Amino acid sequence: FSLWLDANDSSTISHSSGVVSEWRDKSGNDLHVSQATVSKQPTTNSQTQNGRNVLFFDGDDHLQRSSTNFQNTDQSWFIVAEINAGGVDNAADGIFTYGAWGAGQWHLRANNGNQFRGKINKDGNSLGTSDFSTNNLVGSQIYSIIFDRTNLKYSSRLNGSTNDFDVSDSENLKSNKLIRVFT
Repeated sequence: FSLWLDANDSSTISHSSGVVSEWRDKSGNDLHVSQATVSKQPTTNSQTQNGRNVLFFDGDDHLQRSSTNFQNTDQSWFIVAEINAGGVDNAADGIFTYGAWGAGQWHLRANNGNQFRGKINKDGNSLGTSDFSTNNLVGSQIYSIIFDRTNLKYSSRLNGSTNDFDVSDSENLKSNKLIRVFT
């Protein structure tokens, strides 16, 4: 199972005058994320990072898919994102969500009311994970999230440095849940 969203590949982005209605999955699994409400659509071709196009979400924007083919199997996620100054107004603001809230679902979220410190909340926050930082994360970051379902462990890294390592994780990941980019 895989999902590959690439903002630099313009052929994967459906937009009208830069307002994005769909971002197509390059993995071949057709896990495209979309948004029908124009006021909640991100923009494209307005900002870059290292000369590459990025999608810009203004805080009320998100793209989602109502169900996926993800199962309770080993998973590695790599998410590259930047939260602009002032981009957080709620500790639950997040970059990515699998499912909603509760057992077997997870969310990469701010975990602070006005700074993006980053934390994986899994199982309604009952899994003991750590913030990625004790301060506001500024600039582009690479979040690595590893669900080792074979050994019932969870690990995470920020920009290649270990954050959580082999945290016991006995709760199965739920199958076929929604995915949401920016929440």
